[in-house]
Order: sequence, then C-alpha cells, then structure tokens
Amino acid sequence: MEETNEKGSVNNFTIAITGIGLLLGGGGIFLFGSKTFIAVDTIAFVFLTAGLLAMGFHYLFLRKLNRYLVEVVIYCFGGIGSIVTALLLAANFLFHGPETIVKYRLPRPIIIIAAPVDITLNDSELTYFAHFRTFQKDEINGEGEDPFISATYTTAKGLFGYKVLLAKELLVY
Repeated sequence: MEETNEKGSVNNFTIAITGIGLLLGGGGIFLFGSKTFIAVDTIAFVFLTAGLLAMGFHYLFLRKLNRYLVEVVIYCFGGIGSIVTALLLAANFLFHGPETIVKYRLPRPIIIIAAPVDITLNDSELTYFAHFRTFQKDEINGEGEDPFISATYTTAKGLFGYKVLLAKELLVY
C-alpha cells in the first residue's frame, strides 16, 4: 500500500498526537496543576510558549508537510503544547525536595455537618488557591465534642521551584 501525502488525507500520527495531547495532556494539566501552587496564567504561558515553539518549527516545513495551517495549529497547541505542559507539571510534582508540614489553628469553632468543608486562613499564599482550603470527607479526621480545629498541609518545593501540595488534613478534636 502506497502512502500518499495529499492535502486533506488522513495523517494517523497527527491524529494520535493531538488525541493524546487533548486527553492525557489535558488531564495531566488538571491533575498536576491542581496540586501545585502555581498561577493559572503561568500554566497558560507555558502552554502557549510550547505551542508557539512547535508551531514556529512546523510552519517552516508547512509546504513540505503538505498540511493545512489549521491542522498544524491544532496539532501544535492541542497536542504538543498540552503534552509538554503536562510533562513539566508532572516533573515539578514528582521530583520535589524535602517535605514541609505547616499546621494552622483555626481561630473560631466550626461546626462540621457535611463535607466538603471550606475554611478561612490568614495566609497570603493560600488566599489565591481556594481549592486548597476545601476539605473532602476523607480529608477530615477525628471526632469529638470540642469544636477546636486545625488544618495541616504537607508541601514540598518542586523541581522547577513551584511548591506542591502532597497532603492536607483537617483535624477535629
């Protein structure tokens, strides 16, 4: 079977990389990005930079590749940009320094009726990351009559310097 490189013909490699980038790369961005103390605009900057670099390289060979411009744009941003961003976030999360445990005592009592529980902390770093202040049922430990509560965060500095959240726990005494 002879391979054709006609414009409009199906290129399985392009479809595979775009699909992997959109599904696995996008999932990795949300998984590792949600556990990293990194601003969303920084993630978007990495995504756009990776996509633009790939686009710049592929644009040089656009006539030789015999592909439509929109196809190359989707391939570069949806595929390569997503995969590179997810890999960088995963490397930052997986390769980290020593753990740091920070415990916050909540100043006023909170009555926990049902999860999820949102707490308020006087910490400028956690103010921007509201999802780190929400605790699910499996993150709430201890039961008792005393309404004293403390929040414990286990963090570490990642490979690229961004802090990652390894564990969080809401202790009810």
